Amino acid sequence: MVINVAAMLNKPGSMYQHIGRISMRDIEKADKRPIDTPMAPDWIKDYEEGFAGFNDKPRIEGVDTAPDWLKQIASQPVAPEWINNRAKGLPVEEDKQKILMDEYHGTGKPIDKLDDNYYSTQNYYGQGFYTTDNKSIGEGYTKKGGDKPTLYDVKSKEDSKMFDMEQTLPKEVKEKLTPALGDYSYVLDESKNLREAYDMLRDEMYADGQSADTTQEYFDSIRANLEGEGYRGLKHIGGLRTGKDPHNVKIYWKPSSDVSISQSTPSSGSGEMDKRFQKVGDSVSGISVRKDIPNMGSIGASLDDYTELSGIREVSMSEFSDAPPETTERNKKLAAEIKQSGELNPLIVVLDKDGSYILEGSHRYDAAKILKLKSIPAKVVIDKRNPPKGY
Repeated sequence: MVINVAAMLNKPGSMYQHIGRISMRDIEKADKRPIDTPMAPDWIKDYEEGFAGFNDKPRIEGVDTAPDWLKQIASQPVAPEWINNRAKGLPVEEDKQKILMDEYHGTGKPIDKLDDNYYSTQNYYGQGFYTTDNKSIGEGYTKKGGDKPTLYDVKSKEDSKMFDMEQTLPKEVKEKLTPALGDYSYVLDESKNLREAYDMLRDEMYADGQSADTTQEYFDSIRANLEGEGYRGLKHIGGLRTGKDPHNVKIYWKPSSDVSISQSTPSSGSGEMDKRFQKVGDSVSGISVRKDIPNMGSIGASLDDYTELSGIREVSMSEFSDAPPETTERNKKLAAEIKQSGELNPLIVVLDKDGSYILEGSHRYDAAKILKLKSIPAKVVIDKRNPPKGY
């Protein structure tokens, strides 16, 4: 299968034409080397859909003919950001390595040694060593207590068998867990997957006045049954309950044997950017902020090295050119719709050495200008290859 990058770049209305900032590197790749992906299964469409399909897990599942490294990608609840490297022609071997590399653990104090028996009643899904594939979220956990915030890079020593908490709960697993949960076994029938069962069990036990330690004992019972089936931990999508950005979480039950850690270099300048772009509340400039951010896949497809500020941020219109908006019929109609509904989806804004630009949402930007909004909601992304001043 061949992905025709040149066709993608020239496709009317493509995300790259929206950006208006196609680099010579991209043009050279398009003209000189269409990307051959002979190992890619049929579900890889092409750039005509903005490559967003890689964030859609069902399109990756059930690929019997896929090589092992691709099945590892499929097993992750949220496709990692680096998957877009496939589109840039990076070697398969580099992809295989990155499957096991992009994990972080944040803590308020240094770790002397990995402890399989570390205990905390605060662990949402039971005991274990928690990791995330989102570095900024890992950095956030370094600020939750302790006098020496430390971020670690985490690497798996082996291909640990992790139970996917997002999958529909298999019948045989439900049958094994039912006796372990006793009077609370009904949560298995009323939940779509194990993550929801954990959440419901925690809420139900709290409502019944059960202690946090007792709740953890029930979680331990679930763990014991899954360990009996050869699982060495859990994986799930983080952020769904707490309101953080969705990210891949792994919980290792035997970290001393399954992972190794090394101190990571924190993202520099994030504190300054946090001050410059405040997190939004329910509204910006009198307009309600919707939760959905369209075309998040375009970030990885457009930038080689970047970091995202967590959450949705308020971005002043003064960050951009003071040129008048494009008053096309489409933009005027969109402005009218925003004014009538009182709602706006966040844009995607990139900061680099030249300033700020709209990666996704150029029509919404023009509509906001037509409405004379003073600021807009956006996912803010830092281009680390060409970082902005002060970062």
